[in-house]
Amino acid sequence: MFLLVILGFPLTVEAKKVTLSWDPSPTPTVSGYTLMVSLSDQMLSPILSVNVGNTLTYQIVGLENGDNHWFCIEAYDAQGNNSVCSNIVHSPPVEPELEPLPELNFKFDIGVMQ
Repeated sequence: MFLLVILGFPLTVEAKKVTLSWDPSPTPTVSGYTLMVSLSDQMLSPILSVNVGNTLTYQIVGLENGDNHWFCIEAYDAQGNNSVCSNIVHSPPVEPELEPLPELNFKFDIGVMQ
């Protein structure tokens, strides 16, 4: 008799993506926004700064799943002046999801032993 046991836990590991949106600045001279990304809630050393232009929504992709990320938005004007950082928002680590195991069908032909 043969016993075949197959165990598998395939993981879906994709980069974390976060969609952010914000209200427009009440300052009429604002010409765009900069998204700041940090690994610290103090935003002291941003790991990424993205000029998102004059839009109010942005999706950032490619972040490490296992990291905490904090985000804030700064407004800027045509002269290069920046506002202070907006309120800071947090995105916690994302755990990889287990995919369902595929259905496995096996057929064994047992021959006659001589």
